[in-house]
Amino acid sequence: MLSPLVRYSKTKRASVTHFAIAKGTGVRPKEIVSAMNRNIKLIARAGSIDHEKIKRMGALQDHTMLNMDQAIIVIDAINKKGRMDGFKKVLLEQFETMNAWIAIRMAVSHNHNKMKLAVIDYNEIAKANGLTRSHPMREAQLISYVVNGHRMRVNRDAMSHGELDLMNRMIIKNTEWLVGGVGYETRKMALVGSIEAIENNYGHE
Repeated sequence: MLSPLVRYSKTKRASVTHFAIAKGTGVRPKEIVSAMNRNIKLIARAGSIDHEKIKRMGALQDHTMLNMDQAIIVIDAINKKGRMDGFKKVLLEQFETMNAWIAIRMAVSHNHNKMKLAVIDYNEIAKANGLTRSHPMREAQLISYVVNGHRMRVNRDAMSHGELDLMNRMIIKNTEWLVGGVGYETRKMALVGSIEAIENNYGHE
């Protein structure tokens, strides 16, 4: 699902560890650290330098987390005669994939917050028209139901780009209908219908 080299770090950015660079380039980790130290000013200009404790070889080890520009600085510092150009190309492609995933992941969070605010508008309409009021948790469960087939909380960080995109589209639709005062059961049926239409379209492509 998520890129095997590029990770979604705790600071919510696309990152690659210095150990992953070492493995991909075929050099020892301490050579990567040495290259980082030699180019520390350039690396610092390219962004903050983060560290995470990640399990490696059965034990937690300190990993330096590098963004795309920082990783390229390090690779170029040890890339003799272009032998690592293939690895660099793969890494850049994975950064592109991860950055696209992060963008849709952030969009889901942003639009989910908008949906929670829309519940306030819906409840004002419901109160005036004698309808059952809603709650942000109920709406979150509705989205989970139509996208995942169950009402349990889902780990968005474990979802694919396609799954997040589908969730984002359903959140946007539901928010629009909440603001318009559309009742729960009607919204539920419409969202399920939207999912089925999207799946049918995919099946005919």
